[in-house]
Amino acid sequence: MADLILDILGLPFGPDRQGQVFDERTSIGLEVGEAVPCFHFHGFEERAASTVDRIGRAVYQGIGMLAGVRGHLFKAVLDSSRAIAQKIHADALAGRARVSSDSMAHLVRPYGIVGKPGRVSSWPISGISLMDAANYERAINPDAIALAAAKAQKPGLVVARRPGVVAARVQVNRQAALNGMLRAAVKAVEPQIYRSADRMVQAEWRVYIDHRIAEELSTPEMRRRLQHQREWSAGLRQTRY
Repeated sequence: MADLILDILGLPFGPDRQGQVFDERTSIGLEVGEAVPCFHFHGFEERAASTVDRIGRAVYQGIGMLAGVRGHLFKAVLDSSRAIAQKIHADALAGRARVSSDSMAHLVRPYGIVGKPGRVSSWPISGISLMDAANYERAINPDAIALAAAKAQKPGLVVARRPGVVAARVQVNRQAALNGMLRAAVKAVEPQIYRSADRMVQAEWRVYIDHRIAEELSTPEMRRRLQHQREWSAGLRQTRY
């Protein structure tokens, strides 16, 4: 069976999801041509962690670009007899494989930065963990990708670095823009809207009052009360004057 070869951006430059920043000054403790093991990353759960095993090796290629992102590159050769290696290679062909550069926490500098934001000055890479499509969205850095070697050579390659998020973000941005336009339009006509609403309320209120008055005046009791009121008012005027 032919070798399963991946081109890997193992440590992209820039911030990851935890706010940790890597750049050309970050020491990774490797020389070009040196190899580290490749593992299948199942997840952090105890059951998954108990099945971690080696599925190939990755050779450090130096600093370069992959899918438009700059960072530390590796060439990985996977064990083609392993079903999970075949799956990862197939997922990499579809742009749905991610990686994580493994390091040793006690050698990372500054000390205690693991999992915290800030610039990392030392990150000795001891291995490369590969994530298939089942858990590739767990990648701490979505720019850390694995591509099948043949696919990586294709010009104009576009990799969805944040699968399932880009489309949602576009939709949210579009909705936010529409909401902003709507708010601006409402604000521009708000005084007219309120004035029109007031006029409508006042008109409806006048109609209602007129209707109630007419309704009350139509009853014999109301007519008698009005007559009594007129007589009382006439008598009061006579008393006053």
